[in-house]
Amino acid sequence: MAGFFTGQQPQSGREGFPVWVDNRLQAVKWRHYKVHFYEQETMLSPSIKLGIPHLFDLFSNPTEDISKPFDQTWVIGPIYKIVGQFEETTKKYPLIPMGTPDPYKPQR
Repeated sequence: MAGFFTGQQPQSGREGFPVWVDNRLQAVKWRHYKVHFYEQETMLSPSIKLGIPHLFDLFSNPTEDISKPFDQTWVIGPIYKIVGQFEETTKKYPLIPMGTPDPYKPQR
């Protein structure tokens, strides 16, 4: 990853990442797509779990306007692959508990 920031490689080493808000998986971004599992208008408003995730193509809808639906549901496959990889990683490297003092020193 450092090579990307220093210009030693042309692209980032990852295509997507999970987006966490508080203690929940809010969304996942993959390439130029994003899937939201919760709706939340502002940082201070309550979050609402969506029965059906909102899909966005960030090229054609960069503001993530829900009135412009994106119906290419095949995107869910790669999105859930990212979620699965993240969950596998947390089995080996557990999440840092909220409220943990800084600097964090992992157990060996």
